[in-house]
Amino acid sequence: MACVKKDGKSGFINTSGKFIIEPNYYWCGYFESGIAQVIKDSNPEWIKINKEGNIQESLSTLNPVSVDSKRGYSDQEGKIIIKPVFDKAFHFSENLAVVGMKKSEVKWGFIDKKGAIVIKPIYSSVGQFSEGLASILLVENDKYGYINKAGEVVIEPKFDCSRAFSSGLAVIQKGDCNNGKSGYIDKEGNIVIDTQYDWACNFSEGLACVKKDGKWGYINSSGEYIIQSIYDYAGLFSEGMALVHLKGKKYFIDKNGKNVLEPDCDNCIYAESFSDGLIKITINGKDGYMDKTGEIVIKPKYGYAQDFSEGFAIVSNILLNDFDNMIYIIDKEGKEILTTHNLISNYSEGLARVYTFGTGHKSHYINKKGEVVIEPIPYYSGDFSEGLAPVAVYVDD
Repeated sequence: MACVKKDGKSGFINTSGKFIIEPNYYWCGYFESGIAQVIKDSNPEWIKINKEGNIQESLSTLNPVSVDSKRGYSDQEGKIIIKPVFDKAFHFSENLAVVGMKKSEVKWGFIDKKGAIVIKPIYSSVGQFSEGLASILLVENDKYGYINKAGEVVIEPKFDCSRAFSSGLAVIQKGDCNNGKSGYIDKEGNIVIDTQYDWACNFSEGLACVKKDGKWGYINSSGEYIIQSIYDYAGLFSEGMALVHLKGKKYFIDKNGKNVLEPDCDNCIYAESFSDGLIKITINGKDGYMDKTGEIVIKPKYGYAQDFSEGFAIVSNILLNDFDNMIYIIDKEGKEILTTHNLISNYSEGLARVYTFGTGHKSHYINKKGEVVIEPIPYYSGDFSEGLAPVAVYVDD
């Protein structure tokens, strides 16, 4: 299904153009694993719905923050919801967040959105939950396995390296993490695609790029080559297209391996993937954007540019770490909707984080009109993910 807008309201249509979910929303996102995020009205309150339009989850808004070297979480109004008692804290994923507690060394576990520790911090390394499982490093044998959300080990630690699950499979490696052989396991821990590749990517849109004997190609989840290993480089599929390099040429292929876009731009350097229908390009050190027809829709004139997210991108004339730099939020037509000297994050869940220099390093949040919707939070805060954002605040003992 696709999200479309009619008479100012958004809903979802099928491939015949028929509304499957009526346009009753202010904003809607893409479906992923049967779930999409929507906003009911212009006062952003995020909701997760299924393909029948039924509410699956209402998202409170929390974000990681730091205070006095401790980390906690605030809501979308800047109110501290989870006290800063952790040494490390990261974004929520599937309603759980990775946190670290330090004694002689940092040990990692997970909390829920109430701040309760649901998986004790006993691991030397963990990954975020993805598709119900998270990787863990068992210090006793220096091997990686996986736990479920109850903290139960469901795949015994026996792999030299492991990554997050995607489309029901996870990349594991045998031998050195950088130079070992890569393959894939299923959620029972069975090796379903042998460790035979020099490198393997996560599956994206049903295909994974793999490197073998110095050449790149694409396989499906059964390990069958859909696009043969002939390329000098292959990127992830995004929005139905992937960037490949072959014999000095750079072009984009579809999922049949057909060359569908070979831009007339020999000196272009391309970003990894399309986002919001555009891909970032760099020409002579300046960044701009190209659409899927190969047309440069925003001329390369910026010293730094990020991918588009939710219809907007962060750009600047020079590097972001220059305090005298001017930073802009632009729309897809290149129109500058906000200008500032402060650092800005990409939009996430309708909000962008602005880091203000000269004010004790405070951060605040703006909506897509550039309006401040969360007043400055002391010291540090992160981007919103699943309705929560990490924050750090100073507290008295």
